[in-house]
Amino acid sequence: MTKLYQQLNQSQLSKNNNNGLQQMINIMSQSNNPMQLMQIMAQSNPQLQNILNLVQTSQKSPKTLFFEMAQQRGVDPQQILQMLQH
Repeated sequence: MTKLYQQLNQSQLSKNNNNGLQQMINIMSQSNNPMQLMQIMAQSNPQLQNILNLVQTSQKSPKTLFFEMAQQRGVDPQQILQMLQH
C-alpha cells in the first residue's frame, strides 16, 4: 500500500499522470461491470492482480479493505480519495 500511496502522490504532482488516473476512474465509473474491467486490466498488471486477489480472499468490500489497510499503514484514506477527485 505504501508503494501505491507513493504512486498516487506522484500522480498528483504530474498533470499527465493525474489525467490518466482520472480517465481510468471515469471509465470504471461508467462501466456496467467495474470488477470485470479491473480483472481485464489485472491480466497485464501483476500489482493489480495482487490487489484483486487480496480483495477476493479477504471477503470484505474493497472500500472496507482500503480503509483498514490505510489505517494499518498510518495513511489518511481521505487524503488519497481527495487526490483522486482532482
